[in-house]
Amino acid sequence: MKVVILNTADAHGGAAIASWRLLHALAGEGVDARMLVVDRTTADPLVDVAGTAEQRRWAFLRERIGIFAANGLNRRDLFKVSTARYGVDVLSHPWLRSADVVCLNWINQGMLSLTDVGRLAAMGKRLVWTLHDMWCMTGICHHAYGCDGYERECGHCRFMRFPYGNDLSHRVW
Repeated sequence: MKVVILNTADAHGGAAIASWRLLHALAGEGVDARMLVVDRTTADPLVDVAGTAEQRRWAFLRERIGIFAANGLNRRDLFKVSTARYGVDVLSHPWLRSADVVCLNWINQGMLSLTDVGRLAAMGKRLVWTLHDMWCMTGICHHAYGCDGYERECGHCRFMRFPYGNDLSHRVW
């Protein structure tokens, strides 16, 4: 069985550490496991960078600029939300193309778009998604911090000064 773990980073942050530990636990059990990231800081041969440098830079910047604009050019909550509108090309990477199972971990900030999550499923890949924060439930914010808007078709995330009526938090309900 070939397993590819997708995570934004390979070494910094809780999800990265958990993903790296999973990678090496699987490899230690004889599983052909690899990890694709957009922010690589190790020389681990089981880890590779997804997309080109230009794709990584633009996917990150396009998402952050959109959030920055929706926040009235205020940086305060810039990293409390992710829109998953943009991502890098992970689908053409040979490790992913030959994978039997794809483990999605923390794939935000320009790593993977929701469109590409759908394309992964359409490729017939078995998907396992480990939730390292609340983003999959809330649809936009990484942590609700006591807000329960995501429980009833939010669409008005408090971390967005000018929320979209049809943003992801509204549509996933």
